[in-house]
Amino acid sequence: MLADRQRHDRHQHSERQKADRSEFRHRFLQESRRIKIERAANRPKGLAEFLGRITGVALITQKVQQFRDATRYRAFLAEKKEMAERQQRETAAFERKLALETLTMQRRLRGAGNWLSSANGSRWTFPY
Repeated sequence: MLADRQRHDRHQHSERQKADRSEFRHRFLQESRRIKIERAANRPKGLAEFLGRITGVALITQKVQQFRDATRYRAFLAEKKEMAERQQRETAAFERKLALETLTMQRRLRGAGNWLSSANGSRWTFPY
């Protein structure tokens, strides 16, 4: 019974962490798509595009956008690493909690067994 509940709790814990990672990745990709669409909509057309290519402004704009994309991706990777470390700490704490819960239950069962075996009146102890 306890093992089944703990297995269920472990599964819920891992699913919650997986959902957090998925949501984080989804937000990053959604932001990247939004920026790409915005850039395409604001891209110069016609004479402005031609003059931008001739003067080199288009190249500078492209390099600035590449730099910003790389910066945003590095920030994403750093936050992803931080999230992974945080989730590892949470999982370790969760496993410690479950182990402590198991030990507590075993101790209580031993105590209950002692209490029942001493029903002859020589030793009255409670499992708590």
